[in-house]
Amino acid sequence: MANRTVSFRLPETLIRAIEAEAERTGRSKTEVVIEALTHEDGPLNVLPAITKPRSQLERQIDTIRSQVEDISAAPSGQIDHKLSALLTATEKISQRLEAIEARLD
Repeated sequence: MANRTVSFRLPETLIRAIEAEAERTGRSKTEVVIEALTHEDGPLNVLPAITKPRSQLERQIDTIRSQVEDISAAPSGQIDHKLSALLTATEKISQRLEAIEARLD
């Protein structure tokens, strides 16, 4: 994921803390802020909000793959109904993936 430059205001004490941590560790201020935001125990850790839905979607995709295999073996009268259900599920997954991608941008 590429970094993007953003501007926002922070309290002076927080800026000093970021600068001090960057100096102490030899990392950039950007690295310090990213670590603070994504640290496992951090209050602003945004990664679970992305990775959890993604793993759910991956499971749903596996389920759909299995259902496609079942449809291949189904009698012709049942295929239309099963395909319609799969198309609906696929559309929902597609929408959720687009929402995740938008949050990453």
